[in-house]
Amino acid sequence: MSRILLFAISFITLASCQSKNRKIQEVVQKAVAQSDFNGLLYIEQNGEVLFNGSIRFTESELTMPNEDTPIYLASLSKVFTEGAALQLHDNGLINLSSSISDQGVNEHQQFGSLITPHHLLEMRSGLPREFSYGEEFAQVIYDELDRAGPFLDTLPDFELSFTPRSDEEYSNLNYWILGSMIEEVTDANPDRAFYDLIFDRLSMRSSGLVKSDTDVLHGYIFEDGLGRKMILIIRAVMLQVVFIRV
Repeated sequence: MSRILLFAISFITLASCQSKNRKIQEVVQKAVAQSDFNGLLYIEQNGEVLFNGSIRFTESELTMPNEDTPIYLASLSKVFTEGAALQLHDNGLINLSSSISDQGVNEHQQFGSLITPHHLLEMRSGLPREFSYGEEFAQVIYDELDRAGPFLDTLPDFELSFTPRSDEEYSNLNYWILGSMIEEVTDANPDRAFYDLIFDRLSMRSSGLVKSDTDVLHGYIFEDGLGRKMILIIRAVMLQVVFIRV
């Protein structure tokens, strides 16, 4: 599918000015007919917008995005967590080399005294990829102020997979704890912290954290030509929860 659309875009760049609009429509329609693409297509050449619109391949009841639709970023949002933590380090509010327990996070767990924010950012903390300690810890719980730090402080102590910095392993928990640290030093919930540190500065006034599964457009998985709704919303501290609309 991606090769077809790439060919379509390359073909459009060869079209003359007089026939450009006609060629655009023809090539896009042909490419869509040979693919399973549903979504937005934007084509620009030398500063001129040639195509900007929704494309629907299937006849199923899909909600098509438009320029005002909040797009769920999933794990791509983790770069914002890292960026926010590094900004706070530059401002002298987070010490990358001190343990997280010395900075008010996970003070009651032994692993809190062994792990630093630097370990979390490098994926060298020794924390497991996922956390599964019974039903009560299946997902992050937010308090009345929309903060998850108090819940994360109740995590049971557990043995790390390896001594911090001795190895490397991707872990979603790194972002949970980084988010908790951001809450701690900014005295704000994740939504407000992201807004103050990133979105407001970049004039991204309509971006933020997902509050419910109705806030953003759902994804779909196609099986035998039928669209099955794929719910992806996972509320976790600064983890896979950002939607973006510039």
